[in-house]
Amino acid sequence: MPSTHAILPLACVVPLSLLAGCFSPDDSNASGTATTTDPGSTSSTPLDTSGNDSTSDTPADSTGSVADTGSTGDSSADSSSSAADSSGDTTSSTTSAAGVCGDGAVDDGEDCDDAGESAACDTDCTFAECGDTVTNTAALETCDDGNEDTNDDCIACAAATCGDGFVWAGSETCDDANDDDADACSNACTGGSVQVSGNATTYLVSALNALGETFTEDGSEWPAGGAANILVIAHDGATLPGGDYQAHIDAGGHVLLVGGSGDPAYAAWASTYLANTGEGSWHQSSECAWDWNSVGAHPITALLPANYEFVDQSISYHMLHFTAAGQDAGTELIGQTCEAIADNYVLATRAYASGGTFTYMALDLGPYSDAMSEADFVAPFLEGYLAYVRGG
Repeated sequence: MPSTHAILPLACVVPLSLLAGCFSPDDSNASGTATTTDPGSTSSTPLDTSGNDSTSDTPADSTGSVADTGSTGDSSADSSSSAADSSGDTTSSTTSAAGVCGDGAVDDGEDCDDAGESAACDTDCTFAECGDTVTNTAALETCDDGNEDTNDDCIACAAATCGDGFVWAGSETCDDANDDDADACSNACTGGSVQVSGNATTYLVSALNALGETFTEDGSEWPAGGAANILVIAHDGATLPGGDYQAHIDAGGHVLLVGGSGDPAYAAWASTYLANTGEGSWHQSSECAWDWNSVGAHPITALLPANYEFVDQSISYHMLHFTAAGQDAGTELIGQTCEAIADNYVLATRAYASGGTFTYMALDLGPYSDAMSEADFVAPFLEGYLAYVRGG
């Protein structure tokens, strides 16, 4: 077989000392193939063994054909393989900065953003709402304590004031939300004056002292109307006729009657205020339990036990009952005994259009009691009653 010899181009048949002019190390590819450099071009093209320009270093098969291998050519010479553009800059994505509450744009995590406080949006970019603990003056809030307590210094996001109808604990003793300075609650939101009268006041006076109430005692059986804003009258038998308290009530005053008399005339006198059975006969409820039973919900009985049995059964003495029928407007029957009769009510209260009230507790709380009953029943009864007439 004749031997074959590659014939080198004459341009490269030169002494070794001059080969550096034909190529340089920087112009060779990874396999050592020499490349020619075009002075007017920034790229170089490799030469194959035949001296032809080639864009691929793909070898020929045994037949001399060049196989298509899908090669992308010399990566070192491909300008598209560079991450840099012609100016040397690289391409990168940008992320906008997170929004700031108060910039006027509603961003993630914000309910609203009015670029400051508004009636609908708080300064922390949450919707304005009473009870959110953020005081919003644009929404006409003067405070916001985040609770529903109507006896503290912030009520419905407004500062507590005398005359708002709510008793501010520690600062007011009453608040009837009116400007009548002669009723049971003064215009300074202090409790109206209390006078205790009658012939059976022992345990009522003791309970009032335990409650820290300020009151006077006049020693009379029937006090004069208008002697105080609140008249507390307790009887265990009484001289008749009784006092006339209609003018006192019409002026916004209050009367609390406790006990009574076995004289039927006493029941007849009481009927001018509250309809009753008129029997005028003292009796107890000792044959049944409970001696006391609250009827419905009412401020007067709010602090009393729903049912109570007196240790001293004498306390359960009463000489009349209030009837369900025949009561005037504004009357509420709020306490009864355990007696198995149709009308066994022993506590009733009547509210008048004037704002005045007449309340009658038929149980004989004044002269008969004991330490337990006073603490469990008499004092809570008086406390609830006073809170009621004072608007608390």
